[in-house]
Amino acid sequence: HRRCPGETVAKSAVFLIFTGIMRNYKLLPAPGRKFPDVEPLPGLTISPKPYEVLAIPRLS
Repeated sequence: HRRCPGETVAKSAVFLIFTGIMRNYKLLPAPGRKFPDVEPLPGLTISPKPYEVLAIPRLS
């Protein structure tokens, strides 16, 4: 099974970005919105449904 040589680096980068966002912000649904269900949108690739969030900075 062949893999892209940059796959591990890319996964690490996504993890670090995501954990940085989670550490520094509280994510809530945008006003008047709710979080979508977890069913993906089928197509050429599987994608999450679009949604809006409110990112509130954590003060500590």
